[in-house]
Parts: sequence; structure tokens; C-alpha cells
Amino acid sequence: MLKLLGITSSQLSEPGVLTDEMGYEIFRLLEEGKKLYHEVILINPARLYFIFDRQRKIPVAMTENADLSKLSTLIVRKTSGYEESISLLARTLYHNGCDLLDPPERFSGTPAGKLMESLKGHIHQTSPDTYIAFSPDDALRLVSKLNSENRFPLIGKPNRGSRGENVCLLRTLAEAILYINNFYAHEKYCRSALLIQAYIKIKKEYRVMLLESQCLGMVEKTVAEGQVARNAALGSRFMAVNDKEIARFATRNASCKGILGVDIIRDASGKLFLLEANRAPQWYSFEKATGINVASCIIEHAWQRICHTKRLTN
Repeated sequence: MLKLLGITSSQLSEPGVLTDEMGYEIFRLLEEGKKLYHEVILINPARLYFIFDRQRKIPVAMTENADLSKLSTLIVRKTSGYEESISLLARTLYHNGCDLLDPPERFSGTPAGKLMESLKGHIHQTSPDTYIAFSPDDALRLVSKLNSENRFPLIGKPNRGSRGENVCLLRTLAEAILYINNFYAHEKYCRSALLIQAYIKIKKEYRVMLLESQCLGMVEKTVAEGQVARNAALGSRFMAVNDKEIARFATRNASCKGILGVDIIRDASGKLFLLEANRAPQWYSFEKATGINVASCIIEHAWQRICHTKRLTN
């Protein structure tokens, strides 16, 4: 039986398939996938349609150039803007026996964000103190309350931000008010949740790459001058390290399913905090620092999963 790999991402919704347009990670997954799978299909989430016909034994998922119903493996990168179509695709293919790299519960049809992770982090005492508001008035009331409790400085960040976008250090109430007014005046964030977190004096920050709870490797991040967030997109430098305590903390507190880029900080006292677990991590800078071929690890793992399933069912 032919083994078919599908890769989808909101990045593929734009015309063209040039490397820069599809993203480094998708390009590398495509290259590595061709080494093992009989065919690799790049799926534009804007061009999907479905046939749920009682005369057909299985639900059909189609794109402009392919029947996706018989895919062996589906890898999903970014979903932003196409959460409904990608979720329906993932759930449909899962019903058809396709192996999803990520857990099915990821695909709820709603935008991804940091809200549930914030709640989980609070319950397990792994994240910084976090305060959340959904409107400018509530955000202003919240920072006024935090000011009366001497909680400044604070960090402001959008719920659905990425790559360190719009993450700001708020030293005073006046800075927080200005940040909130600008945040909700911006078309991109006007309907977004705003997260305000306790400022932690960071001793070290790490990015750990996890695949099915296995630690592929880790890097230490060095912040770029003038930046708050330690993202490669903002000029931060990555250096390969091997810290067993960090690896244990990541595998114990992050999901054990799929591929994750887990950001962990150590404060001046040595306490560890989990900042974020990203299901569509970028890994160009990580690879340069560690020499680890992340795409090859993902494709080999996905291939072994479907081969193992086939042996079990024979």
C-alpha cells in the first residue's frame, strides 16, 4: 500500500510554493518526507472541500489537486486564520485511520492561544503569575489593582502572539496604560485576550525541542540588546546545552504528544518556570546551534509510527 504524507499550514494558503513563502520548516519536512514516503502533498487549507455522502464508506477530504482521504500521515504546522478547515481535515483523516502527529484534541476549530496553558500552568505551579483581560476597560482596572498591590514591573503580551511579537516590559502604571491603549487600538489585537505576567529576573532561558516526550535537544537563549523576549526573530543567540534538570522539567510538564518547542526560564533563585509550549515551533536557529536535523527526526518518527501500526494490525 502506498504511504502518503500530507503537510498543511496557514503559510501554504498564499499562492506559490517558493521556499521563503512556505517557510524553512515546511521545506525541510517536504525534503525529508520524500526520502521515505511514496508521495508528499502540500495542502492549502484555503482550498479544501469535503464530501460526507452516505453512499461512500469513508468521509472524503479533497483539495484542488488531490484526494486526501487515503493519507497515511498528516503533519500540521500553523493553523492561524484557518482553524476550522484544518481542524475538520485533521478530524476527518483521523476517522479514516490517518496518523496525526499532534493529538486530535489540538484541533478544536478555534484559534490557538496561551489561555489554557496559563490555567494549566497555574494549577501545576509551573508558570509565572498571570492576569488576563478581554477588554481595554478590564485591562485598565486590572493594572490599577496590580499597581495598588505593588506588583510592577510586569510583562504584557498578546494571547495569540508569536516570535516575541508585542511583548513589552511595563515598569510603571503609566507605561501599562499606554501599552493597553495601543494594544486595543491595533486591528490585530482589538478582539484578543491580553496577558499580563509577573516580571521574573531571568538567569537563563532555554528552548527544548520535544518529540513525543523525547528531548531531541536544547539551547540556551541570549537576549538581544534592547529586547525583552528572547526569540531568534528578535536577534537572540542560541547556544547548544545539555541540562538534565531542564530536560526532566520539560518532559514532565509539557504534552507527551506531537512536536513541541518548550520555553523554560530559570530565575535568580534557581526556580524553573514553563513560559510556553509551541506546537508549530521554528527550528532554523535551533538546528544551527545544535546540529540536530529536526525535520529528519520528525519524519523518521512518523514513518516508524505507521509501520508499527501496520505490524500490529496484520
